[in-house]
Amino acid sequence: VFGGDKKLEQVIDEIEELFPLNKGITVQSECPIGLIGDDIEAVSRKKAKEHDKTIVPVRCEGFRGVSQSLGHHIANDAIRDWVFDKKEVEFESSPYDVNVIGDYNIGGDAWASRILLEEVGLRVVGNWSGDATLAEIERAPKAKLNLIHCYRSMNYIC
Repeated sequence: VFGGDKKLEQVIDEIEELFPLNKGITVQSECPIGLIGDDIEAVSRKKAKEHDKTIVPVRCEGFRGVSQSLGHHIANDAIRDWVFDKKEVEFESSPYDVNVIGDYNIGGDAWASRILLEEVGLRVVGNWSGDATLAEIERAPKAKLNLIHCYRSMNYIC
């Protein structure tokens, strides 16, 4: 979205109008936004309050870094700063709750991993970031154990 902060506000309002059942929104900046200097964080904060919804700004112009690794860290930091422990999450925990962290589910391996873990008696409460839902990411801090799939991109999140 080009056009400054006001345009971004309009786009978020339009998303709310077109998709009223959405659980949250991400605002992902690309190269032009970095050059222009839009304040996606301030707009996200304002609109999150206005719509009472999780809105996560990810400032990752050019998906930085060798092998995109810095881009992964920037996205992880956005989740940590804008999603984790930001609202009360209704969740009934069990002693066998685990997260699978850093599985991008490129070849469907996250689905197979989840089945195997559940067959041995674990409850996968979060499997991200490949095709996770916002609810899974929000409850991730409540798991008893984090199982890391991609050490390079998400070890410090665990």
